[in-house]
Amino acid sequence: MKILKTLFLLAVIGILLYSQGFEFPSAIDPPPPADEREGAPIRRTEFRNLLDRRQPLSELAVAGQYTVVEVYLDSCAICRRLESGFQAFTDKRRDVTIRRVHFPEDGLQIEVSGATQQEMEANARSIQTLMDSICGTPHVEVYGPDRQPIARDLCGDKSGTEYLRGWIAAETALGDLLASGPRATPLPGPR
Repeated sequence: MKILKTLFLLAVIGILLYSQGFEFPSAIDPPPPADEREGAPIRRTEFRNLLDRRQPLSELAVAGQYTVVEVYLDSCAICRRLESGFQAFTDKRRDVTIRRVHFPEDGLQIEVSGATQQEMEANARSIQTLMDSICGTPHVEVYGPDRQPIARDLCGDKSGTEYLRGWIAAETALGDLLASGPRATPLPGPR
């Protein structure tokens, strides 16, 4: 009888924890990849996650660190060439964090939702604002330790990318590799 009471009590506690969103750690869950671990100098996120949270790129800036935010496509040759310098750069500059934002190759299917018409319009505006600032890849924004922008790409102006290329070249022996190359790769259209 005492064993049944103990099992019942454990089941109730488990149900209460589960209902509050507690997740039990699993021994079979693999650790997150190095580029997704907290504190890693180079981290990756999905563009879709930023859209879902209505999070502007500027919120990826890390206080107390120089932060490079790069939006990229897997098929973007200049993105891959730029990325090839990231590890040497962050090894040399411990005060730099790189946030790579992966844009899906097949574009995005965007759904705007909200409880009211005003919420839907506000959500649509925040999505449009984020999408309007990115005209192709790579799209680079560089922020200072105070989380204020130092350089950023704007449509038709790749000053953020050029700033980053120059900075990496100055800090590493990768100047020739990062020399000016092809211009931006257009983003895939919405599905």
